[in-house]
Amino acid sequence: IMTMRRWPLLVGLFVVFIPAAGIGQGINPKGVQTILAEEGDKFPGGLVPGHVPAKPDEPLEDEFSLEKAARSMDLAALNWQMQPRQQCSQCHANMLHLVARPALASVLPEPPDVRQLFEQHIVARRWEKHGLIYTFEAVAVAVPLALHDRETTGKLHPVTRKALDRMLEAQQPDGSWDDIAGGKYAFMLRFEQTMFAAVGIGQAPDGYSETEPARNALERIRKFAQLNPPKTAYSKGMLLWASVHVDGLATAENRATFADEILSLQRPDGGWALRQMLADDSAQPAGRFASVLPSDGYGTGFALFALRQDGVAANDARVRNGVTW
Repeated sequence: IMTMRRWPLLVGLFVVFIPAAGIGQGINPKGVQTILAEEGDKFPGGLVPGHVPAKPDEPLEDEFSLEKAARSMDLAALNWQMQPRQQCSQCHANMLHLVARPALASVLPEPPDVRQLFEQHIVARRWEKHGLIYTFEAVAVAVPLALHDRETTGKLHPVTRKALDRMLEAQQPDGSWDDIAGGKYAFMLRFEQTMFAAVGIGQAPDGYSETEPARNALERIRKFAQLNPPKTAYSKGMLLWASVHVDGLATAENRATFADEILSLQRPDGGWALRQMLADDSAQPAGRFASVLPSDGYGTGFALFALRQDGVAANDARVRNGVTW
């Protein structure tokens, strides 16, 4: 059974299924492409050696390998950020790589390239010259850096502190961050992004959450969560994660209800389907219209991660069935 230390790996197991985010609100797409092209067009493109793009009919290994999982995560992240004009934090490629990868450092050393892109290219260079290319970029960069610091050195790196400060400056008056405005299939929207920011603030090392700007930001997040309660099982899972690290986001009763709702969506095969955790949509299909879809890696990984955050035991039969799936 995985220990709590191992459970961040589940983030990596489901992150590769997140659809690409679109351009943030209020940003001129041509301006974004111009900015990304300034440095990004110097990258050669093409597949990173060893990277095999995911496909639905790919063969499965007979046994699960942590080493191969780590290598797959590394190649997917590196392949994304080595392409022209893709030197950014992307939900489906490298954003949560920094969150999950330290859990596998003893299995396979972590390549420094992803951290270097976030720290040296985005924060230290591009932000200084151009600012944010979209508002949520501050969250998508600062939170992974903060969680990576916590799981590696245990100290808040000066560049991470700078990124977190920039994230707090970008917070909206209602306590949220601008929606990344992804395509019609996007599901990590304003509420989920705000919970992700809360995780970063609450988990940042060296008492960052106790600084006055951070305390003020967390209070605005609490008010936002109260006025905008989560509507889907997915958003409730994000709230479960955030409420572990930030007091006052959810009551114990609410947390138990959210966990029960996620558990109710578990399939007979032990897995979950991501789209069934979203709002009803007959065209996508999602919500109750997704009951006919098979279980998938993102839905299962996210459900297990959220349930473990809520304290559901690793040896619980339902969790074991999910891991087996």
